[in-house]
Amino acid sequence: MRLLLWVLLATLVALFSSCEAASTNSHKPLQRILSTNLVSRGNSAFNDKRFLRSENNKMVHSDDNEERAFSQKLMGVLKKIRDTYLKWEMTVLVPAFKELAKREKTVTYVRETFRVRMMGSGRWGTPSGFKRFANLYENYVKANYPHLAK
Repeated sequence: MRLLLWVLLATLVALFSSCEAASTNSHKPLQRILSTNLVSRGNSAFNDKRFLRSENNKMVHSDDNEERAFSQKLMGVLKKIRDTYLKWEMTVLVPAFKELAKREKTVTYVRETFRVRMMGSGRWGTPSGFKRFANLYENYVKANYPHLAK
């Protein structure tokens, strides 16, 4: 069920990030008239001579940029949530890592101990949560206790 939810979320993010935003302005004839009167950017050389099609330095700003930034805002919010979760996860796991390191437990010992515990439980594989715990413990040990990273 979680996989289906992740697939749906990934599909929506991909869809929102690749869709073109429609303008909310419903005045199309007025927009056409304005677009014919717009001036191009003023490109000037060192002697202040302008290029042929340039009349003015004025730029016209439109309000369409707000809609196109939705996927970027969504990705920013999701990144903040992920960073907050990872920070909280490490504050929870670091005391357990310190306790294991204080007992001089190597990474292979931790993996083997859990594998032996799971043998009689009827599960065929190692749960992904423990694999993540073991990988994070391995990274922690490599950074702080290199002699235990075996």
